[in-house]
Amino acid sequence: PTPSATLTALRAAVAGRLGDLPRAGKLADEALGQLSPKGWGVVIGIPLAVRIRALTYMDQLDTAAACLQVPVPPAIFETPLGLHYLHARGTHALAAGSPEAALADFQLCGQLMQRWQLDFSGLVPWRTESARALLRMGRRQQARKLVRDELARLRPVHVRYRAAALRVLAATEEGQERIPHLRSAVRLLRQCGDRMELAHNLADLGHAYEQAGDRRQARAATRSARALAEECGIPTLWPSALSTRDGATGSRADAAVLVQGLTDTESRMATLAAQGHTNREIAEKLFLTVSAIEQRMTRIYRKLDVNSRGELAGRLRFDRSGTTVLDPLTRGTDPPGGRPSGPRPR
Repeated sequence: PTPSATLTALRAAVAGRLGDLPRAGKLADEALGQLSPKGWGVVIGIPLAVRIRALTYMDQLDTAAACLQVPVPPAIFETPLGLHYLHARGTHALAAGSPEAALADFQLCGQLMQRWQLDFSGLVPWRTESARALLRMGRRQQARKLVRDELARLRPVHVRYRAAALRVLAATEEGQERIPHLRSAVRLLRQCGDRMELAHNLADLGHAYEQAGDRRQARAATRSARALAEECGIPTLWPSALSTRDGATGSRADAAVLVQGLTDTESRMATLAAQGHTNREIAEKLFLTVSAIEQRMTRIYRKLDVNSRGELAGRLRFDRSGTTVLDPLTRGTDPPGGRPSGPRPR
């Protein structure tokens, strides 16, 4: 069964690279079922990383967190396979609203790659991923410096990684300055066939066009992003560049308080609902269907133990300046699908 399981894991990785997330997750799960964790040894890093990333991008964070509970041998962090596992774990932490934990994983990748003299962006783009985490933490200047370093190191053949770096670089810029970077990223992603990243880049491009006042281009980019997201099984496309130069949110309509117990997307959705936006308006802002909003709002109500938008607004109390004050009860809620217990590899 070992060759069969390994081949299935590699097929899962290919599906993930092409942006077919449901297929990638299914194949990775099938591969993991063919061998025990002990039977996999350090190679378990391949199917686990693929499954964690696929579930994370499909917004199934609790299921992805369960995958992180699967035991991996300590020796995996002495091999390049451990880099892919760390990359996936960091991606999940970032989506779950823990940028500090994500940054630790991405920087650990960098430390290991430098120690092994394997500091190639085509292996794991740890600088780009670290820059994404830094952006979430409001450290824009550091993120810009790191991602520019990444772009200087990338070779022409690294099309996918150059596109990812350009998207992060665009998020560090303001207004129309983002558009050229995103257009270049979209062009590169159309060459390499990564539909998932293309969907996210088109969503960012649509948001940049909208802020620049070009509604026609914004609608075209957003429409393409939604179509690709549906093909890839991505439930949410949230533009990454929503902040101003000083790291604060640009407007009350785009502001989102990160609520403990909710994912980033759920926090943004709860904020918009508390501000009085209808489900249809929230769907437009988050590139979702109205039915998807209804389902997620039900989940938010359950997590926060509220029964209406009025009670939700009470939990997320807005003052006159538009900032948000968390109800003390909300602060005490543990996040779902938290980090697995135990020491992190160093």
